[in-house]
Amino acid sequence: MANKDADENAPIESTIAQELRNCLAQASIGESILDRPPLKEVCSLLEWYIPGVLCERHPEWRREGLDGVIPALAQKTGKREAEIYGLCILISDQTLAPCHLRLRIGAADSIKWLELRLGERTPDGMRRVPYDSPDRLYKQLHKMALNIDVESFSWAYKVTFGDRIDAPA
Repeated sequence: MANKDADENAPIESTIAQELRNCLAQASIGESILDRPPLKEVCSLLEWYIPGVLCERHPEWRREGLDGVIPALAQKTGKREAEIYGLCILISDQTLAPCHLRLRIGAADSIKWLELRLGERTPDGMRRVPYDSPDRLYKQLHKMALNIDVESFSWAYKVTFGDRIDAPA
């Protein structure tokens, strides 16, 4: 990350790492963490953190933000790794876009590796899906969780940074 955005995201990153560590502490690899209370705080912080990450490569994100990250699936994928898959609410027009995040926290309170994918790419840019009620939102979450293959989906934005594996001591 560039220094300015990294400096602005540092306190948020530290808190995300702390809360995610709490989420993962009692879970086994492969186990869902969707019902763990710290995940709500992690998702709340991600709505501030993700736009800063996206700004690094996509200047249009300086004019966009998130008004929520709502997980459909969340699981522990490694000792200090998690995968979160769901919808995010775009703040500018209150529309929905799918998001997929995999991250690894370090021994200290930091994010050591992150893979972020957000939105569906269309010929006209990122697809924005309106929603008009919480009931519709949850129906969309359920449909998305069952129907999108994250590896072959046409993501509008993809950002990866850091080292996924610890370097040998």
